[in-house]
Amino acid sequence: MALFGSSKDVKLFNSLSKELIDKIIDTKVDVYKVSVSANNDNLYGEHISKVYDPAIRLACLVELQDPSYIDAEYGTDIDQEAEFSFLMDTLRNVANLVMEVGDIIDYDGSYWEVDKVIDNQYVAGKNPDHDKNTESYGSNFSVICNTHRARTSKLNIEKQAKVYNKKLSNI
Repeated sequence: MALFGSSKDVKLFNSLSKELIDKIIDTKVDVYKVSVSANNDNLYGEHISKVYDPAIRLACLVELQDPSYIDAEYGTDIDQEAEFSFLMDTLRNVANLVMEVGDIIDYDGSYWEVDKVIDNQYVAGKNPDHDKNTESYGSNFSVICNTHRARTSKLNIEKQAKVYNKKLSNI
């Protein structure tokens, strides 16, 4: 039996983290998922232009890297990366959302395309979904998305969002 990481501990960690992220830090982003039904595939199963579902607004932690400017023959281009951290409990139970490579995050007037999803931050180093113990300890706690700044001209996004706070509403 583990000393820490019981369901009561995980519930306390989740409530403290939600309060910190939702009410104190209060950074909201809009997440756009690729619309599977609205996209038309070509002969090779590729999407010529992606269509996205309406956005889902979520609170998260954001860490921006410094931008680098690249001179090309068509002008100056900006290359920048960012890391977005979401609580797994919010993604699963509130928004019913799974972050995937290719999703788009709207933050600070820029669009960020998800390059890598890291979802193995466990409380007490244990994932209760695959734990061999009889009692449930640990938790899959957060999802970190590594992203790069995407070109707006390549995206086909509508500005409409579902807000997930205490109540649902359309913007």
